[in-house]
Amino acid sequence: MSVEMAVLVLPIAAVMAVFVIFCTRVAAVRLDLNSAASAAARAASLARTEAAAYTAASEAARANLAGHRHTCDPLVVTVDGGDFRRGGRVAVTLSCRMATAELTGLGLPGSLTCTATAYAVIDTHRVTGRGT
Repeated sequence: MSVEMAVLVLPIAAVMAVFVIFCTRVAAVRLDLNSAASAAARAASLARTEAAAYTAASEAARANLAGHRHTCDPLVVTVDGGDFRRGGRVAVTLSCRMATAELTGLGLPGSLTCTATAYAVIDTHRVTGRGT
């Protein structure tokens, strides 16, 4: 019985442990990305113009992710300001590509792309660049 344990069960248990670590870290990255998207959308909703909204969203997303040990290379920030007016909304989408070697710590090849979108309503009392 101990031979079967050493040959079959222990390697399978090790693979399962690595898989659990990988899934936990992917979930953490997704939570971090959702949080950064939310902060970026809020920053964009406080801007006065669509161009300023893009700048504010990009800076907020990078600042929010700067404290995390996982790096996004590249971090793509997309701002949809099609409804950029009083009472309108702005959408911010973050796309992050990460090496799987960082997620497991084992140096596995490959990469993973995560995406998060957040929306924020523009205050009805805020003056925007469109004058409405």
